[in-house]
Parts: sequence; structure tokens; C-alpha cells
Amino acid sequence: MDKPAQQSPLKPKPDSLGLEFTQDYKPGAYDDRRQWMGGTEVMGIVAHGGKLFASLSYWFDTQPGADPRPGAQVLRKDSADGPWRVDAGFGEQYLRTEAMAPITLTTDAAGNNLDAPVSLLVASPFNFQDRTRNETAVSVRDDDSAAWTPCKIEAMGGVRSFATHADKLTRVDHLFAGTWRGQILRGAYDSGGPGRLRWDPTPELSGTGRVMSIAECGGDLYAACGEKDESPQPGGLFRRIDGPQPEWKQVYCWPYAKTPHGSDEWSIMRGLVAVPDLADGHQVILGTRAWPGVVERVDPKKGHKATVEVDIKTYFAAVFGIPAYTGPALASYNWITPFTHPGTGETVYLIGLWVSHPDPPQPPSNGAFYLVRRADGAYEWGCIHDPAHPFPAGRRMRGARAICVSPFPEDQGRVLYFGGFDAWAGPHHNTAWIYKAVATARRPDQ
Repeated sequence: MDKPAQQSPLKPKPDSLGLEFTQDYKPGAYDDRRQWMGGTEVMGIVAHGGKLFASLSYWFDTQPGADPRPGAQVLRKDSADGPWRVDAGFGEQYLRTEAMAPITLTTDAAGNNLDAPVSLLVASPFNFQDRTRNETAVSVRDDDSAAWTPCKIEAMGGVRSFATHADKLTRVDHLFAGTWRGQILRGAYDSGGPGRLRWDPTPELSGTGRVMSIAECGGDLYAACGEKDESPQPGGLFRRIDGPQPEWKQVYCWPYAKTPHGSDEWSIMRGLVAVPDLADGHQVILGTRAWPGVVERVDPKKGHKATVEVDIKTYFAAVFGIPAYTGPALASYNWITPFTHPGTGETVYLIGLWVSHPDPPQPPSNGAFYLVRRADGAYEWGCIHDPAHPFPAGRRMRGARAICVSPFPEDQGRVLYFGGFDAWAGPHHNTAWIYKAVATARRPDQ
């Protein structure tokens, strides 16, 4: 794989967006309707219907004292200055809301155009105690009633990724779900179905590792499927071949590796997003891999050739001023977030990270880190830290799992919300976090 020429990772630059962070959610309290909000992780933050929604996990929660343990939840924020409150609780048996996405469908399952596009919020709570049943929970929010309707699908393990795509030949607008057990299923709009969705019981793809990300690039749909050494389907990056009998074709396979503790974390790719090519503007794919710790660019016009844009460990060794960085290098847990700065007009791409500062976990070195990919392909870094409400000494904020642009008009496009923690290898309690970030940088003429 080629290394980029745009910027030497030995000269890291701090974030030029001028992000200033303030704590926006602190776990361990009741909302204004006396519903408990705690959590070990914020799995995702999305904008839908002019509101913000955050998916909450209680994975590895120790439940000390009298604190409730309600199970996976979705929180909602209605305005820039409004509080977070519980929007959905899925039950104590569900520990994580593993995937959540706002979707818009324009046709029904037969390809007939709808009178108006239908926007839905879908989420998938995951029951860790029941991983082998051939049934996966998906819930859909009704925005009129604020109720969540379950619509289970025939799949093993929870859903880790959602995406929509209109088939270029059948013209049907589909919702796709990638699962923890290596399947890709498709659904479509059905006014009479649970949650107004109808799911095809036969997976379009199966047998790979975790399907962590699905995204469009250049009009085609791609899926990042974890690799499995024992699987007949080795995994990798797949492109969907549209049509009445669709196929998924492997276009890129990275070297297989397994972590020392036996998980598949090193075998997966995350965060697929389409970005303009630096040379001629055609769309290429960005994705990240925790092993060896890289952000890669995959170019469909060059036979899906993969190029390392930044080596995260080398980059942060330079940031921290140490000879070598050997800690975690997990990036873009769910997706890479595009952000068009209203002050500069530049579209950048924000990548949340779990990297650990080598200093003891004291503020601000215990904050969470992120990367900013500039329009010219250069990378900058930043640290999430609120001096007025620092993360407690002795603990680290770990992974920045979610980054979302504020939908609130009063924020004028300058505000982002970051959420996270990674609860792996607990125990933990009330470690979930959300910080609000205001971009202060302006054009020279402002």
C-alpha cells in the first residue's frame, strides 16, 4: 500500500477549527420525567427531525450502590440549551444500543414512488446474553407519537451498521443492516409492516466478520466486513452489484490479524465515507483499521487500490513527543463525520479516536482525541477537554465514538457534539460522556 505525499506525519498540526469544548451530558442523574440516565458509553449521536439523539450503553456497568440499571437507552435533546432526556428504554436485557441511524426512503418494496419521502429513526439494541438466536432486535421511532416499534429481523447478533441505497436497476430504495455475525440484510418501506418496514428474511451476504460500516461511494454501495480466518467468506471491503439478484463482490482484502486477547478487533474496518479525490474530485472511500492503526483511502477508479493516508501510531508518537506509541489506535467507531465550517467554507472530515496519552490520567491528558482531515488531505489533531468540567483524574475518556453536527438553528452550523467512552474490560460506572464543541475559527475577512 502506498503512503501519501500530502503531509509528513512527523509534523502533526493542532486542530485549526478552534474547537472549544463544554460538558453537555454528565451521567448519573434523573431526567425531568424521573427516568434514570447513566451509562458506560455513548455509542452514537445523530440528528433527526431537528433534534439530537444519543444511544446509550450499560456494557460492563458495575451498578454500585442504589443506581438503577435500565439497559440500553436512547436519549433526546430538543434544543441547543435544552436538557438530555430519555426517549427510549429497551429493557435491562439489552446492554447496548449498538447502531442507530436516521434514514429516508422514497419508494416502497415494489419500487413505487411514495407520495412524500418517509424519514425514520432506526436503532438496534443488543442482548449480550442471547447472541446465538436467529433473531435481531430493530426498533423504529414514530415521530408523531414518539413511540418506538420493534420489528425483529432474522439475523444472528445485533446490528452494527445501517445505510440506505436505491438500487440502480430495480429503483427500489432499501435500508441495509450489517450485523455482528457477518450478515447484510435489506428492508424496504411497507406502510403496514412493523415500524413501516418489511425485511427480506434471506441475507444478501453472510459468513464474514462484523459488518461495521456501510456507505455509498460514486453511486455504489460498499460494506466493510470483518475478516475471519475460519470463515469460507474471508471478509474485507465489498461492493454491491445492483439488480434483481444482487451480489456482493470483494474488492479489497487487508492482512488478517487477531488481537492477543482473541477478539476480532484487528480484523475489521470502520467509518466508511466518500470523499473527493485530491486530483480530480471523483469519489474515493476513507476507512480506518485499528490494526495496524491507519486511516486508508480506497480508490474505485484504480481497482480499489488502498493508500495509507496517516499512520495513527506514528502520528501520535510525534504529537506526544515520544519515540514510539504502543497504545490503542482505534478510530471512527461508527462513521467519519463531514463538517462544512461556516466560518471558512471548507469541508473537513472528523475522525474520533481512542489513543492514550503516555502521561498519567490527569486533566487534560486524560481527554479523548480526534483527527481532522482537511480538504487538501492534510491531517490535524485535537483533544476533547473542558477545563471547567474535566474528566475525573485517574480515569481516561478513552474512545470518541460519535461526532455529530448540531441541527439546532441557533448554533448556526458552528457546533458539533462528541460522545463516547469505550467500556471494554470493565468494570465501569457512569463513564458515558457528551461534550459540545463550538468552532471558533473564521475566515480572514470576518
